[in-house]
Amino acid sequence: MPQGGYPNSLDSSDSELPQGAGIPGYQSIYEQGQLFYNTVMTTMGEDAFWTGMRQIFHDFEYGIVTPWDVLHSWQEHSSVDLRPLFRQTFRYPWIDQLPGPGG
Repeated sequence: MPQGGYPNSLDSSDSELPQGAGIPGYQSIYEQGQLFYNTVMTTMGEDAFWTGMRQIFHDFEYGIVTPWDVLHSWQEHSSVDLRPLFRQTFRYPWIDQLPGPGG
């Protein structure tokens, strides 16, 4: 993690990410993304995490999955309320509309 934290939110749009040579927003996309996935997996447990991921693959194979779909699937398969973690990570106004654990 860079000193002072990451400069961009994980849900930054392309226009919010730095422009320039290389991969703009590399830290926001790859490093923060990996950190978030690992945190979710640790919080909800590996078995529940991978069950949720398999459900996402089954439901959206060859289609488009949205942030709502991913967060909803993880929450649906988790015995832990992930919404506080989601609120710390994302700016989506609908996070509190996700169901509680196992919902």
